[in-house]
Amino acid sequence: MVQTTGTTIDDFYIPPFTVDKGDILVVQLPSGPYFYGLHVRLVELLTGKTKNETVDLKDKFRFVEETKESRWKSFVYPMTVERYIKKYCRPDSDLPRRIYEFEGIKPTTRIVRMPGNHRKLLSLLTTFSWTDKIVFDLVGIDPTGGQQTFDLVKSQINNSGAAILIDSCDEFKKDCSKFVKFELVTSRN
Repeated sequence: MVQTTGTTIDDFYIPPFTVDKGDILVVQLPSGPYFYGLHVRLVELLTGKTKNETVDLKDKFRFVEETKESRWKSFVYPMTVERYIKKYCRPDSDLPRRIYEFEGIKPTTRIVRMPGNHRKLLSLLTTFSWTDKIVFDLVGIDPTGGQQTFDLVKSQINNSGAAILIDSCDEFKKDCSKFVKFELVTSRN
């Protein structure tokens, strides 16, 4: 599904890895706002938006985008869970409706008022309505939400899909199929 011979982004080297059907790969990157660009560039490589001779994508992966709404729109015409599902989900999929299983989430719940954990789960379910080959992160959620997200991914990829988690911690190192940690190539002065 994905194979890389190792790639360098800025001063960081991501060692070689492969992702096969049924795998959950965790790529550990450094944490902090300074490294956001590194995260974005890696997502672009893994989803095929940026081409690189070191990355061979045999299948198309989709990034789980953050569920957000502009402040102006949230004031004038707030997005509800029901409208979000109708707008962003594959029409014939019932999977995103699983969001209603979580406490306090109803069709009329406003996206802007949802906690980060629930917004991430909604975005994840929406993405899974289209594909079982995903790239995701745990930005904006707490440890409980991180575990819920990881468990949901494990239950959805089965033997036909695959997932790549870009994270700054190693809490899922023992639960994933493969784990890759960045290496510093040079230091900045």
